[in-house]
Amino acid sequence: MDVHERELLEFADIFVPRRLSQFLATERWAPRPSRPYQQTWLHDAGDGSRVRAVHVPTDSALIDYAKRLNEAVYDMAAIYDWSLSELAERVASIQADLYFVRVRDASPDGTIPLHLAADVLDSVEKLVKAAANRANNPKASGKGRTSERVKEFLEDDLRMGHTKRGSFIITVAARLQDDRTAGAPELQQDGPDPDAPPEQLEGSTPAEATSQDVAIEASSDDVAPVVDDTAASLDFSRRVMTTLSRALSITQRHLTEGDDYIGFDEAVADGMLAPVVEAVEELSAIAMGGGVEMSFQWAPSLPQQEDVPDTVAFSSEALGRAPRTLERFRRQDEGDDPIDIAGFVVALEREEGDDVDSGEVVIQADVGGSVKKVRAELSGTDYEWAVVAHRQRLPFTVNGQLGKKGNRWAVLGPVTVDTSFLQAWQRRRIEALGGDAPEDIGPPEV
Repeated sequence: MDVHERELLEFADIFVPRRLSQFLATERWAPRPSRPYQQTWLHDAGDGSRVRAVHVPTDSALIDYAKRLNEAVYDMAAIYDWSLSELAERVASIQADLYFVRVRDASPDGTIPLHLAADVLDSVEKLVKAAANRANNPKASGKGRTSERVKEFLEDDLRMGHTKRGSFIITVAARLQDDRTAGAPELQQDGPDPDAPPEQLEGSTPAEATSQDVAIEASSDDVAPVVDDTAASLDFSRRVMTTLSRALSITQRHLTEGDDYIGFDEAVADGMLAPVVEAVEELSAIAMGGGVEMSFQWAPSLPQQEDVPDTVAFSSEALGRAPRTLERFRRQDEGDDPIDIAGFVVALEREEGDDVDSGEVVIQADVGGSVKKVRAELSGTDYEWAVVAHRQRLPFTVNGQLGKKGNRWAVLGPVTVDTSFLQAWQRRRIEALGGDAPEDIGPPEV
């Protein structure tokens, strides 16, 4: 299997007749009268060159269906002078807005450590979730409870796309929800009955119909995909990605402090969101001295507003200012009051030694609608209960003032551990074994 065959296999879910026809329609190719086994598309560049033709097979029962489909794909790639991966990206974007995130690590080969890849995806999900909350409720801060509409979008319409080549670039696809893009254009046309059997059709037989340049008169005006100008306002996926693009652009302007700089209050009023700044800061830690670039490719099947940025780039200097902005948000939203931090213990760190009874725990918790990994210094039975919660995968709750230590979230000052749930769990465990649990119960042996 050569490299081209491997690419065709890799993008097999994208290179299907319906999607190819949708792409050609949005590129102003003209459909010819359909035959039962194929759809022919013509394109006149208007520069005097020969009219191009692509024949997309539609009957998978044909013996040479796979061969003809591959020919159509190869011809489309050649006509546009694209690689197969570039063609796949363009075809996929017909039904989805694409969001690209590139982390420019300081390493010369453009890679990042494997264990950080999951962190990148977590940060990207946080970005999109914040934008979805704001798109669903324009007055939302990007945090707080997630509505059913947002949950459905995150679970059903947000997809991990094919990675782009050249560096560490991930692709996120937000599938358009409007049924207007669900199929190829319906055509009212003269000519042979498309439902007639092949032997009743004049012209090429299946064996003669190959994708090639043809000299035939056709006008690109023969097809102009019908686009409803109200579609963009109706499609939630498009509103989410538009909101994200604007929020990132405003954040970049605030952090860059260049000629286009805007202050904190104005940036918040224009759409800067705390979870977006937080996720950008997390990506900066992964970049380790590099920058972060984000770009959008909008599905052409829906119109796009002119003031929506396509590209947003954060320099290392701009990323270095993110903690200061997050501190402004923290003082604004949380003040200095202690809060409950409840979640699961995902890490335990303690120095070795028989006389060491304290250590640091890391709790992954939802704080104000945003998932954070929060560190807390604990000692004695508090730390032992944290060990139990970690081993048994039980929720663990602490109370204290949330803040930053360097680039990490932490409980600052005094920490109070709420062990009521863990004590009830331990009491039920003892009673299930036939024992009598004391009223003031401690953690089991760890």
